[in-house]
Parts: sequence; C-alpha cells; structure tokens
Amino acid sequence: MHFNVKNVLQLDEALHELPIHDSGITSIENEVGNKELLIHLSNLYENKKIELLFGCVDIFKTAISGDYDQGDDVTLYHERSKEAFKKIVKDNNISYDKSLYFVLQLFSGKEYHIVCESIDVQVIQLN
Repeated sequence: MHFNVKNVLQLDEALHELPIHDSGITSIENEVGNKELLIHLSNLYENKKIELLFGCVDIFKTAISGDYDQGDDVTLYHERSKEAFKKIVKDNNISYDKSLYFVLQLFSGKEYHIVCESIDVQVIQLN
C-alpha cells in the first residue's frame, strides 16, 4: 500500500487496521543517500511481519520521552494538523503541502519522528 498527502484519509484508515500495536522493531535501515528509511516490525501475536518504507525522508530523529526500560510494543501515528509538525516543516524549509509527519512510539518511551513525502506499507503473514 502506497500513501502520500493525496490519499491521507486512506492512510489514517490503514494505520488503524495495521497490526502494529503489539509489534516490536526488528531492524531500521536508513538509506540517507536515497532519502529512504525502512523499518521492519514483527508481530508475534498475529504472526505477521510489517515493513514500513518511508520515501523522500527529510527528517528522521530519535527522542526519549519516558524513563521506562521494558518492552518494545510500538504505536505509529500520523499527524497533519499538529502545531509541532507545522513548526518542524517551517523551521527546516520543508514543503508542508507534500509532507507527512509520523511518530513511532515504543513502550520504552523512545520515539522516532519522521517527516517524509510517502510511506509504503507491506504486511506479510508468516507461517
């Protein structure tokens, strides 16, 4: 599934349906030269692998928002109207009209903030 600002409503619906919540991150591949970020998730409860390929990545940063030291459970959400997103694109001279803003939160308190132009989502059923 491919998403960008043109199909943002479908993106929000798809994120709600994805088995991301009980998943753990298995790897992160940051291809800076290609402006791509690939995050691999594994959901052992549903026996699924999820691949999130962020395209035309302008910002990828890590933040720690808690002091928890357990678990890997992941939540992914997308924001378009949040003031923080508007400030990020303005401060970094990024086009708001083309950009998507994602926050990938881990139960541990770590967050990954991603500003990009597209996301491709693939869910793979494991045997």
